[in-house]
Amino acid sequence: MSKKHLNNGHIPLIAKTAYGSGDMAFTFGTAITGFYLLIFLTNVVGLTGTIASAIVFIGFIWDAVTDPIVGHYADRIRSKFGRRRILILFSAIPLALSFFGIFGISTLIATLSPETLGLQAQALTAIMYLKGFLVLIIYLLFYLCYTLAYIPYIALINDMTDSYRERTKLTGARMIATILATIIAVAVPDLLMGDVTLTHSGSQFILISAIFGVLMVLILVFCVLFTKEKAPAHAQENKKFKWYQDFIGCYREPQFRKAALAFMFSLAAIFVLQDTIQYYVNYWLLSPELFLPLAGSVLVLGFLSVPLWIAISNKIGKKLTLIAGVFCWIVAFLLFAFLPQLPFQEVALAFQGEVYIVPFGILEAMASFPWWGWIAVFILGLGMGNIHLTAYGMYPDAISVLTKEHPEKEGAYFGAASFLQKMGIGVATLIIGPILDLSLYAAKPGAEWFRELDLAGLEIDKTWLYIQPHLESPLAIKIMFCVLPVVWLILAMVSVRGYHIDALINDREERRTDKVNE
Repeated sequence: MSKKHLNNGHIPLIAKTAYGSGDMAFTFGTAITGFYLLIFLTNVVGLTGTIASAIVFIGFIWDAVTDPIVGHYADRIRSKFGRRRILILFSAIPLALSFFGIFGISTLIATLSPETLGLQAQALTAIMYLKGFLVLIIYLLFYLCYTLAYIPYIALINDMTDSYRERTKLTGARMIATILATIIAVAVPDLLMGDVTLTHSGSQFILISAIFGVLMVLILVFCVLFTKEKAPAHAQENKKFKWYQDFIGCYREPQFRKAALAFMFSLAAIFVLQDTIQYYVNYWLLSPELFLPLAGSVLVLGFLSVPLWIAISNKIGKKLTLIAGVFCWIVAFLLFAFLPQLPFQEVALAFQGEVYIVPFGILEAMASFPWWGWIAVFILGLGMGNIHLTAYGMYPDAISVLTKEHPEKEGAYFGAASFLQKMGIGVATLIIGPILDLSLYAAKPGAEWFRELDLAGLEIDKTWLYIQPHLESPLAIKIMFCVLPVVWLILAMVSVRGYHIDALINDREERRTDKVNE
């Protein structure tokens, strides 16, 4: 990128592409863990919903705590690659290896049992806690590596340009890449593995985690090589991180606080959707094959709608655009709430009170899906593109305004925003597991039932779907899927009351344009 571009704020297309594509590496990690980790831990590793969601929650809390510390020290790095890109580069390979560990090594951990460890059958509960602890260690390593790469990445946008409109375009490029990466992260595992909720087998996760680990490294290297940072306006003093001054003090700025809270609640809504959609299509709709058409359609529509929302936000500001997106989500989930359980082919097995069915294939499942469900998918797709653009775009704008006179706090602000993001996602995920357990959710029948089945000479086909033995479970799953995302987004909408950064930046951009015209 030339100095001319850096001086006038314009970013060339290759740099926009490189910056936007960088988010694909992080999205691969968060989308695959978001869509698959919780159900992988309950249905493959064999953990209870509470233990599984606690692992995710602790991981996000750990990530949240490390965010402001990394943000503080990232401001003070000096290198020929700049203060942001050098950290991204050095973190790329550790990030990929730790991501492989989450699913690849956890697949091996899933094979632990009292028999393999030479223990009595009564040690089953202890083995489950051991498996949970081992998975947690891997998960914490992943999020440490994630933070080391992600914090400098999200701060890079303000080091590339001071222009509000260019940052909006960069955010748009990032969100297009994010949604595209999410589509890939949903489709590839589903196509390669089949439905993990049916097979209860994690062997294909080793291949999936290796493929996406390699992609993470390649994408981050591309991002580093084809972006460039402005020279910092002021040299950053090397000093120790202070929790109040460099972290808590950030939240005293009301405009930053409003934007960061909206970011937190918006990402909580997106992750609840990701965490619960597999359970919803399997155990409420009884159509596992609908996961890819529904999730894929929402993500493709979100991808296509981003340019529309960019144009709208440039006209009315990101705050009003966010509110429009929240109403899209509300309408969509109202329609989802009225979807009935769908038909299936036949009951495949009824044995000692447990039932397996043969669900419809993808074409039959799509044909049986109600028309208002497809309307809900369309509206949710529009809302998905909106929330990605506005949630990820508002807090960098607030930071840009606030750090004009205090550039040494830029990284701390980004760390503080990421802290709230992780806290919101962690709490939102933590709620899901106990609800599953309280509703008596079961991934499959108990070990004794399988022994009786074996003695009876019967087998279960991997394409059969286990029907929840308690009626409360499907209903609880439906409520979680339809209600929790809406609650989080209403909180996001409330958070931006009194947010006026859009007006401040528009005034600044108009003054800059007038000065250039003169």
